[in-house]
Amino acid sequence: MECKLSDLTKASLEAINDDDVEYELYFYILTKLIGDNYDKQYDIVTKLPNGLRYSFASLQLENEVFNGGFNQYFYNTGGEFIDEAIAAFNYFGLPKLAEVVIKAADIALEEIELHINTKKKGTLEAFSDSYKYTTLGEADKEFYEHDKSISPARIEKIRKHVKDFLIG
Repeated sequence: MECKLSDLTKASLEAINDDDVEYELYFYILTKLIGDNYDKQYDIVTKLPNGLRYSFASLQLENEVFNGGFNQYFYNTGGEFIDEAIAAFNYFGLPKLAEVVIKAADIALEEIELHINTKKKGTLEAFSDSYKYTTLGEADKEFYEHDKSISPARIEKIRKHVKDFLIG
């Protein structure tokens, strides 16, 4: 998907339809703000206004979890934005999801050796095998139970608090 936003203003954000607004913000952050500075993404994103930071963190987590569960999220991201994701779900009025993410983070910490060893091996086979040993599946199920509530809550917040999603 190509980012349609050339700049991030109240007018440009309001011009994006509800079906696209979340991902337009996400891709704006990825392409316009982070760009080739992937190694600095944490510093870049954590300096953004709450709305943008939380939108990015929650969408990143959501995409990973819906694609391969929390196991994939922690493998691919190292949980880099886990605190922001927890804060995001609370910010978007989804405290039950924040609790699920906390539960997943606690499990990931308990299983840190599994995740470190899997990452060290660095193979698709090792990653696939890690699903046999992780207990993150229960958190996945709980997260999936709330999947229909995430997008509407995020869109509602974007529409009602546009200033939280603007830079400067």
